[in-house]
This record gives sequence, structure tokens and C-alpha cells, in this order.
Amino acid sequence: MESQNNSGKKKRTVAFTPSCVDDELHVIPSKSLPNTVDVYVGFLKVCHKYSIHFKTPHHFKSTESICCSTPSLGLAATKFLFHESHILMTVEYNCEHKEGVITESLKLSSESGGEEMMVILHMEILGKDQGTPSLREGVKCIERFLDYDSEQSDWQGF
Repeated sequence: MESQNNSGKKKRTVAFTPSCVDDELHVIPSKSLPNTVDVYVGFLKVCHKYSIHFKTPHHFKSTESICCSTPSLGLAATKFLFHESHILMTVEYNCEHKEGVITESLKLSSESGGEEMMVILHMEILGKDQGTPSLREGVKCIERFLDYDSEQSDWQGF
């Protein structure tokens, strides 16, 4: 969008339509990897712990027991609710020391070993001086860790 100001120079402004700014998590089946779902969490903050609640489609039989594993120490699945066509999942993510664009994965598999599904979480972790993120729907901050590099520590020193 361009307009002219008093000096005759064109001034550029940016306007966001409501359709490009949303608060919802994006859960998208992967086109390149079979049985994989990408979950776009949005912005989080370092030194915080978050609860992330989302709904993902699945292909498991409803009578099967499902196991969940992850290579990440900061990611833990805390709750699963199975429905005919989807799973309601709650995971906790600990953003203790990493900053930047982070990708973490969860592997869901049937105990019989027949079927597997990958859930890949995509998030951007802001540093301690980069502001406060606006959390998407389904993302909740549940804990804030003490930052030992700041003045928040109660240690008096020598």
C-alpha cells in the first residue's frame, strides 16, 4: 500500500488482513513423508516450559495400545485421548537453553509394531531479550525458569 506524504515522497505502509494473522496451531499432514503430521506451534520463549494441546488425525485401530517415544529430553507427551478420526494430544516442551528455529519429533507406534506415525513440532524460540511472544491457541506457559545469568538469582556472592 502506498500513499504520498506532504513532502511528495511515497510512503509505504503494511496492513495485515485478519486471514493472515491467526492464533491457531497449524496441524498439517506432511506431503513428502507418509504417516507424518507437522504441527506449527509458533513463537515460544527461552527459560519457559509450555503445555501444547492439539488435535491430529490418525490411522490407528481404536483397540490398539499406542506407545510414544521422542529423542528429545525437553519434550514429553502427557496426555492422549483417542477418537475415531483423531487424537487429542497434550505435550510439554521445556525451552531451557535453545534459541532459534527448533524442530522436535514424537513417534507414535502401536504396541503390536504394525503401524507408526510421526508428529513433528516446529517452533521458534525467542531469546531472553527478544520480547514476549503472543501464544497461539492451545499453547500455555506452565513454568518460568530462573535465569542464572540475570539479577533474578538470590545468591549474594562472596
